[in-house]
Amino acid sequence: MNRIIPILVILAVVFYLGSRIGFWRASRRTGSATSGVIWYRGGLFSCVIGGLSLLVAVGSWIHLLHFTHVAVHTTGVIIEMREHAGKNGSITYAPTFRFQDSKGLEHTVSSTVSESPPAYNIGDNVPILYISSEPQSARIDRFLQLWALPILTAIGGSFFLLVGLIVICLPKLTNG
Repeated sequence: MNRIIPILVILAVVFYLGSRIGFWRASRRTGSATSGVIWYRGGLFSCVIGGLSLLVAVGSWIHLLHFTHVAVHTTGVIIEMREHAGKNGSITYAPTFRFQDSKGLEHTVSSTVSESPPAYNIGDNVPILYISSEPQSARIDRFLQLWALPILTAIGGSFFLLVGLIVICLPKLTNG
């Protein structure tokens, strides 16, 4: 689930940019009468994408608030820093950690959040949050590890919503 949302956001951005280029080309060919309709639709589309992203941000924020209130606190150890190569050649690092649950069972979990430079070293002790019935959903109890998804989707959603509102409202404010 954590990897699906960024993929959907990327697809939405690519679709949005592609449609904006198409709208721009169509407005150049058809003239200014249709141009206003095309820009309005583009702005409306941007508002929809922004609104959906903000809904994802609110949903993940609520889920995370619930998780942090019902999760069990413990301490874990970083056992590996996995490298992730980006398309532009950049490398980020995601920690893998091991911890014992309240029953004494040992669990190994890989974080879905990667950073550059690496935030942890192998052997570092880190605070862990986990649900007793789902120890594989454990997370490192640090701000970025917990709140990256809600923050990034909120920023992206706010940007798209703002752009859409400007595209829709600016012509009405300048003509009226």
